[in-house]
Amino acid sequence: MKKKLVKLIRNQNSKEEGLHIPIPVEEYVDKICNYSTIIPYIVNGEIVAFISYYNNDEHKLDAYMTMILVSKNTQGMGIGKLLLDASIADLKKSGFNTYSLEVLKENNRAIELYKKYGFKVSEEKVESFLMKKKLL
Repeated sequence: MKKKLVKLIRNQNSKEEGLHIPIPVEEYVDKICNYSTIIPYIVNGEIVAFISYYNNDEHKLDAYMTMILVSKNTQGMGIGKLLLDASIADLKKSGFNTYSLEVLKENNRAIELYKKYGFKVSEEKVESFLMKKKLL
């Protein structure tokens, strides 16, 4: 799965695409594979989308979405919503209180999606917003 995730991320790793991984992509993928929950969306054996989130807070206070990525050619098909719904259901079932994420300010499409799901800006940084949603 790691090679497929690297390939997908590399193809879209630019601020113009709403994504910015400042470290080597292989290093990032190793980190999420080792420490996060990943839900892939696979079509014909290829990962065309995935969501990755940390749900390892032993007190179940806050989960953190590290990434949701839908390939260019499958955007607009509802896959992102499906993945977000799946992660939220998993976190609620596990008893987490909140779900946080960071999004680039220019990624308007993602920001609108997150707002529809009840995420609210909790902090503004130079290039991004931190957003948070209550789960319970």
